[in-house]
Amino acid sequence: LQTTQLLKNTLMESNLTFDTKEGKIAWAKKYKEEGNQFFKQGEYDRALTKYSRVFSFTKSLETPNSENSEFGGAMGMIPQDPKSKMTKEEEVEVKEISALTYSNMAEIFLKKSMWRKA
Repeated sequence: LQTTQLLKNTLMESNLTFDTKEGKIAWAKKYKEEGNQFFKQGEYDRALTKYSRVFSFTKSLETPNSENSEFGGAMGMIPQDPKSKMTKEEEVEVKEISALTYSNMAEIFLKKSMWRKA
């Protein structure tokens, strides 16, 4: 877990907090990476715990005004801080983090014979 500890230290030193989009993306990556480490070690329950934390950050990036939100388009009338709007590159990155995390979780559920969750 040396890579994970290094990433965690870097996040703390750079003051990336939970309340900025950059911070949320960075912390989601951190938890995904920690989950990957546990996955590789066969510690599936611990991996699932880390993977589930990824979504507490990625889901919060979907705002009523974002294109990928169910409330987007004409109904997205809530004003949004321009600094919090994700760039296309950030949207792609968040979707990739989420997709890979869901995929890894599904593989764990299959390994644990939890067919309905997979």
